Amino acid sequence: MKLFPSFNALRAFEAVARLGSVSLASSELSVSPGAVSRQLKELESCLGVAVLERNGRGLRLTSNGKLLQSGLHPAFTMITNCVLTTHRNSGRRRLQLATVPLFAAFWMIPRLHRFVRAEPEVDIAISDRFEQTADGASGTDAIIEWGSFDSTDDVIAERLTVETVFPVCSPASRPSDGLAGATLLHRQDFPSRYDFPNWTAFLAAVELDGPDGLGSQSGPGISGGLVLNAAREGMGVALVVGTIAHDDLASGRLVRPIPQSMKTEHGYWLLIRRAVSERSDIKAFRDWLREELAASVGRPRPEDRVPVTDPAVRAVA
Repeated sequence: MKLFPSFNALRAFEAVARLGSVSLASSELSVSPGAVSRQLKELESCLGVAVLERNGRGLRLTSNGKLLQSGLHPAFTMITNCVLTTHRNSGRRRLQLATVPLFAAFWMIPRLHRFVRAEPEVDIAISDRFEQTADGASGTDAIIEWGSFDSTDDVIAERLTVETVFPVCSPASRPSDGLAGATLLHRQDFPSRYDFPNWTAFLAAVELDGPDGLGSQSGPGISGGLVLNAAREGMGVALVVGTIAHDDLASGRLVRPIPQSMKTEHGYWLLIRRAVSERSDIKAFRDWLREELAASVGRPRPEDRVPVTDPAVRAVA
């Protein structure tokens, strides 16, 4: 019996725990879902405790799993930073990208293998944008961010998507009569500067919030992007934007219980440090991003823009 789990088993668990899905973890690690599942079994066999358990059709961390994740995530972040530092010191250029986790997990990561295949000479390092330092010391070249921005002397802001907000749910949990009686999933701990509508604002905008008071309908509060995972697993109806829900709607994993949608001036933007904007790897990634988005969700239309005021954007400058 092994006394210590393998590095690959720990890496597989950390990815599954962070992304909430074996399939997303397999895409990130460039291995099959079966390989990830085998690594998880090896880990639990070696530790002698369960770290994950089934929750309907999904996975959730056990108490032991939460304890393990709390130590592994900063450890793997440290390893990644050490490797990136070594690459920089060796003179090898790497494209440093920070991105909103929701965009990365539900749209970009499932497609990124095509960029890697098309540009084998480009090294790309992707991190959660919340890990970036306010003074830009992390060396980030570009950020994919949600909001509405304008270019500055230091940052080129390019709109990637034009979005609408609408409800989604799993086919099995689709309400039979619009949203009447549906369990509404509420985002919590979501930054207010994102200006993402809650149920009350959405239902008022589409003129569905009548005397029954749907906007205050009870339902679980779920942090950030995990609300989409909850909708996938049949817990209720979630509010999302088109880009994030695109693949799930196309595959039938999610459906729209009502046809109404709410326009938003916000969208996903690519923010590039002007000093590196002419680099060949930056241009290649920007072109790939445009092509992939045009093929899936369409090209953005001109929109009003506002100045860059977000600290995460200033980190690029």
